[in-house]
Amino acid sequence: MSFPARLAVRVLELIIRPLPVPLVARALWGLLAARLDGVSARESLIVLFGFADRIADRVGFEAVRYGDGIHPKHRLTRYHEFFVERIAAGERVLDIGSGNGYIASRLGEAGANVVGIELEPHKVEAARSRFGDASVSFRVGDATRDDLGGEYDVVVMSNVLEHIADRVTLLKRCVVDAKAVRVLIRVPLFQRDWSVPFRRELGVEWRSDSTHETEHTVDELRAELTAAGLRVREIMTIWGEIWCAAVPVTMDAGEVR
Repeated sequence: MSFPARLAVRVLELIIRPLPVPLVARALWGLLAARLDGVSARESLIVLFGFADRIADRVGFEAVRYGDGIHPKHRLTRYHEFFVERIAAGERVLDIGSGNGYIASRLGEAGANVVGIELEPHKVEAARSRFGDASVSFRVGDATRDDLGGEYDVVVMSNVLEHIADRVTLLKRCVVDAKAVRVLIRVPLFQRDWSVPFRRELGVEWRSDSTHETEHTVDELRAELTAAGLRVREIMTIWGEIWCAAVPVTMDAGEVR
């Protein structure tokens, strides 16, 4: 941003700060809408999608603040129950990309023995302070290359796989290194809304998170699982995501709990 632009923004901030937030929102939207009337539809759409992304980021930030550090999506979508309902008490579980530890803690409460592995140290520390107990532990590590710490009955990846460039290799590690009997996965669905392929057509950011390497169609996820030696036992699409349970192809279906 140029110096004149930064100066203009700073002056505008000083003007609007004392004003009621709803009034500021209406005024800013009015200014933007009036300005967009003078540009092409394509340029207008690109600006609006960028504006929508900034709003979505702020909504996410405020949602976590509203939930005292936990995003309300955990209790509203209840996606953690997908994992809890498919893991038996006493099973050993590896939670790859365990983040703030919420899913691992729910699995521990249900009687599983859980190891969470997470790249970011501050998230591991937060998870340990909030959820660590005898049945749940967390450690810093990269599941794509580090020792996974043993053998497990189940590997869980909730909104993790889409962040990985070499996804098939990671999935193979779940089977070969972790010796998982089941792999439970949750990823964003590419076909969650018409605007996703439209954004890609316009050449603007179409992913729900810019750190995603991809966002899957159902067929794409199936293909990656097959390439890794896994077969889909169960798959569903809900809340704009794919939820999937897979097992090694060498297993007989009757062995799967």
